[in-house]
Amino acid sequence: MMSSLWLNPPMLSSLVNSIRTRCATDSKPQLLTALSAKGRPVSLAMEFFERDTQPSLDAYLDGRIEEGDFNTLTRRNRAYATSHRPMIEYCRAASIPVIAANAPWRLMRAMGKSGLSFAEYRLSVEPADRAWLPRESEMLKGAYLERFEAVMGSHGDGGSTASTQPADTQPATSAPAEESESAGEASAASENDTNEAPENSSEAETATTSPVEDASEDGGGGDEDNESAAASQPVEAKPSAAERMEKAYRAQSLWDDAMAEAVSDHRGRFTNRRVMLVVGVFHVEREGGLWTKLKRARPEDAMLTIVFRGAQPPFAFDEADLGAGDVVIYGIAPPEEEEPGR
Repeated sequence: MMSSLWLNPPMLSSLVNSIRTRCATDSKPQLLTALSAKGRPVSLAMEFFERDTQPSLDAYLDGRIEEGDFNTLTRRNRAYATSHRPMIEYCRAASIPVIAANAPWRLMRAMGKSGLSFAEYRLSVEPADRAWLPRESEMLKGAYLERFEAVMGSHGDGGSTASTQPADTQPATSAPAEESESAGEASAASENDTNEAPENSSEAETATTSPVEDASEDGGGGDEDNESAAASQPVEAKPSAAERMEKAYRAQSLWDDAMAEAVSDHRGRFTNRRVMLVVGVFHVEREGGLWTKLKRARPEDAMLTIVFRGAQPPFAFDEADLGAGDVVIYGIAPPEEEEPGR
């Protein structure tokens, strides 16, 4: 599990001290608690909730639906109980808003099947679904793309994800606020100086923190009818590794855009609120794609990123983490979840 945080320097010392001896599963709720106790309002943004689940998320936070219905409607999986549930329950008890920050996986999959550019696809969907997509999407060049290609290439054939752990157990955080604060697996928060593959399905955990190898791919099949149909039609060439890489990076970029937009829009509406965005660490470490896009959208917001690395004691700084974030915290990693099937 990994984390990042944006916060103002006076709060840094107290936050670091408050979690110095705590394990990874406890750090994010502790950071959120510390942020909310400082007199300024705070909001939590989550990569691991898709935008179309916002009404159900709000209903649960307001006490209008039961937790079982909430889990079903927001597509929670088994990992949720030991990963993000403590933060959601804290926000429910403390009346803290939670932003479902990510683009719905079902729309991402449909875009992959369509073969359209993002701009063309966005115009083609119903207005109700269009609202869950970012207004625009950009595929950044440079260091972020190079790191993405390196991570994906390490999977051997163009990759399956840019994260190496299940989505609901490896978050990150980023968000803008007046004196910048945030937290999470890769957490981030910022403040102005003047955050489909349903989680209860087999695709859930790859959908939110990392891109899939082929967003247009259908699972299943293999019966005689399918074989007969396939035999009567031309065989389509499988996409090349370069094509799969481009499709995966397009998905990664769209998720970055969706989350950056969700946080920046919230900051624009509630300028006095700090935002703590919990996301997969790759999105924000080393000024990643989400960090870059959020900074562009909110250039006056102060941002500080805290990266959490799961390790075993005795803890010591790893030189490889130099520059990964403004702060790197080492702590005991929770047990790994079983890798989801596809």
